[in-house]
Amino acid sequence: MISITIDVDWAHDEILEKCVSILDEYKISATFFCTHKHNVHIGNNHELAIHPSYNCGESHEKTIKKLMEIYPQAKGVRSHCLYTYSKLYPIYEKYGLEYESNYLMYKLKGMKPFKMINNILQIPIFFVDDTHIVMSKNANFKIEQFNLEEEGLKVFVFHPIHIFLNTRKLKVYQKAKKYYHEPERLKNFYNEGEGTCSLFIRLLNYVEINSIKVYTMNEINNVWRSRTDL
Repeated sequence: MISITIDVDWAHDEILEKCVSILDEYKISATFFCTHKHNVHIGNNHELAIHPSYNCGESHEKTIKKLMEIYPQAKGVRSHCLYTYSKLYPIYEKYGLEYESNYLMYKLKGMKPFKMINNILQIPIFFVDDTHIVMSKNANFKIEQFNLEEEGLKVFVFHPIHIFLNTRKLKVYQKAKKYYHEPERLKNFYNEGEGTCSLFIRLLNYVEINSIKVYTMNEINNVWRSRTDL
């Protein structure tokens, strides 16, 4: 099962819009883990989940409650920086969240969801764009590295900012970061060569050419719950 997820990370509307438009061009559904209220139209073919940051000085529950008021339809959560803590699970259950996606098992073969406490399903992560760059001195942006024909769950995480910049090296992103909410200035840092956007589009192309079904995270949640006695 393949799933494409987007960690919004407070992206400017123009930057988020570019990400949404690429997915819509390919008619591929994704799950957006949202950090804030934005003004971008994300169609019903996509899923909206929450992406709380627990470093804001508020209680964990208040942070979750605020996001659930914006995205009451959310069934899933991925914490900023993949933060996890056992006392979060009762709060997730209280607010109707059914799955979490915080375990990064970088390019691990044969992954599958597993049960946490409070009936929360953990849907582990196969790939994160910025982690991929950090993990290798010369990051590979070819699709063949993923062996997508092999069995197993493959959850991909991309960030709108890295798609917008076509990030290849994080040191360039760090220079651009001070203009995070200034799209026109960010364009000066766009990488014209191989990069994150190249990889993102190659993944979408592969899915389209091979007629592969891409699941939203809640679809995975529902499929897995129907197959497994949780």
